[in-house]
Amino acid sequence: MRRTVVAFAALVATVWVAACKDEGGPVSDRGRDGPDDGGLQFPELTTLPDAARYVTVTPVDPQITVETGKGVPTVQFEARVGGGPVPAKWSLDRGELGTISSSGLLTPSGAVGGKAKVTAVVGSATGSTTVSVLLKVQQNGATQQNGNPGPGGFGGVGGSSAGSA
Repeated sequence: MRRTVVAFAALVATVWVAACKDEGGPVSDRGRDGPDDGGLQFPELTTLPDAARYVTVTPVDPQITVETGKGVPTVQFEARVGGGPVPAKWSLDRGELGTISSSGLLTPSGAVGGKAKVTAVVGSATGSTTVSVLLKVQQNGATQQNGNPGPGGFGGVGGSSAGSA
């Protein structure tokens, strides 16, 4: 077993030295496939490990209800890579629905409802989810009286009689 480990270590060292020869830097053949490298292809160092290629955004597809006369609720999003939380660059594709901070806190504007895409970028990997903003409003005004608002409109405001021109 020990001879196998030593032989494997020597092989790895040989490959490393061959890969760095004439490059003076990290392992990369910069897309070459020449006779001096034995046909080996080395990924660029910017290539993410498999676990880091996928960014998960939580919570998934939340709904926020903004009610007239109440405080505006917020949602804290989190980016996760390989199961753990990571810092991300956040964006919201519909700015009229609200804003998202650099820490992933979404605050609805309260003026417009709808659905938007929330995106987290971590290095060259991205993840996204959607958020739905619902508006719950109450009309606070005069109601129709016997089906006829009268010549002055509801509550005596606005409108004119049918005969004036």
